Amino acid sequence: HVEVELAASAPLGPRDLHVQAVDGAGRVGPARAEPLVLYDREPPTGALVISLAWDSDADLDLHVVTPAGVEIWARDPYEVDSSPAADPPATVGRLDVDAAGGCGRDGRRQESVWWPSAPPSGRLLVRVDTPSLCGAPRANWSLTATLAGALVGSALGQSGPADTRAAGERGDGVLALEVDVP
Repeated sequence: HVEVELAASAPLGPRDLHVQAVDGAGRVGPARAEPLVLYDREPPTGALVISLAWDSDADLDLHVVTPAGVEIWARDPYEVDSSPAADPPATVGRLDVDAAGGCGRDGRRQESVWWPSAPPSGRLLVRVDTPSLCGAPRANWSLTATLAGALVGSALGQSGPADTRAAGERGDGVLALEVDVP
């Protein structure tokens, strides 16, 4: 298992990653080039997709509250209890990734909650939480909500130092968008 961290400004496209192994005695092995393709990660596709994107290395979290009052977010990524080994049904909302969680420099600045099919009817509440700015002075963010591929809501905002005072828990964040699903 190897983790590689790349700058968010790294150019997209095919590249070679040059690697060398070092043993316990500090001896360096031969270098070799491994093919690597850098690409923008598109939001997931589905019947309903709510996406949060931001412009700094801050740790922002998307929280979506369903009409039934279930909150989908980094610590509870599925609309229903689901075993990590089992995929939830297509009618279950889910978070795709906890981007930059704990200020991890994973290069991701986007999170989405999505329903592959049959999203719940009613009003969904969408909040943006800022557990940490991770040394950035602020984070400009944008939210989009698409239902059956059509834009049904959007919002722009900015997180600053005052937004990091919450504990990073369920119910935290600023209400940024309300989405009505027929």
